[in-house]
Amino acid sequence: LALLIPVIGMLFFLLIMGYQYSILFMSEACFSQDCRLSDIKYHFSTKTGVLHGFGMFAFFMVQIPFVSPLLYPGFLLGGTRMFNEENDNI
Repeated sequence: LALLIPVIGMLFFLLIMGYQYSILFMSEACFSQDCRLSDIKYHFSTKTGVLHGFGMFAFFMVQIPFVSPLLYPGFLLGGTRMFNEENDNI
C-alpha cells in the first residue's frame, strides 16, 4: 500500500498538469474569439481524453532542456487548431 500512494499521487499530478497545459495553449484562441476560459471546458466536455493527452504530451516535451522554446509556438498552434476545430463543430 505504501508503494501505491506515490504512484497514485503522480498520476493525479499528471492529470492536473495535462489539463493546465492544454488550457494554457488553447487560451489564446479562446481570447481571440471573445469567449471565456469556461467555454473550453464546455466545448471539450465529451473529449477530456484529447484535452488531457495534449496537455500531458506538452508537459513532458517542455521538460526537455533547450528544446522547449522551440516547441512553444507549435503547441500554441496545435491548441489553437484544436479549439477552432471543436468550435466549428458546434
